[in-house]
Amino acid sequence: MKVIPREVESKNTKVCTWSREIRALQKSLKLSKIQRELIIGSILGDGCIAFNVHGKNCRFQVSQTAAQKSYVLWKRSIFDSWSLSEPFYNVKTNSWRFNTISHPEFNLYHQIFYRDGKKIVPDDIDQLLVSALSVAIWFMDDGTRGPQHGYTLNTQNFSREDNEKLMI
Repeated sequence: MKVIPREVESKNTKVCTWSREIRALQKSLKLSKIQRELIIGSILGDGCIAFNVHGKNCRFQVSQTAAQKSYVLWKRSIFDSWSLSEPFYNVKTNSWRFNTISHPEFNLYHQIFYRDGKKIVPDDIDQLLVSALSVAIWFMDDGTRGPQHGYTLNTQNFSREDNEKLMI
């Protein structure tokens, strides 16, 4: 029985295997300031940092409802060189999603924002959430306009203690 490596078609229609080419790509990539700011805002919102199947490196994942397709495409454009496939539509969840490749740079964000597999607000959030772009991304992910006046960030998934950290 012959084993065929898992393949992903990139936007150049060149087929990449999970081997030498991917490792070379990983070595050539470094997160930009804008990408780091987008990650921070996204993690506080709807974004996710998850380990790959081997548990060695993490990937960044974005998923939004179908109505937010253009927003997903914009985020994907910021991570163009980090993702080997275009965003895809999930019929079951009526959402658009994309993933980046697994990379050691994402491991730091998992270490900072996750405890025991659950997303948390780190103690030094005031040092991390300093960019207007990060706040804007967070709001676009989880913000709403109030019923009368004002705006709200939906933080119900965080603990009371984590919510208190966000009151900076």
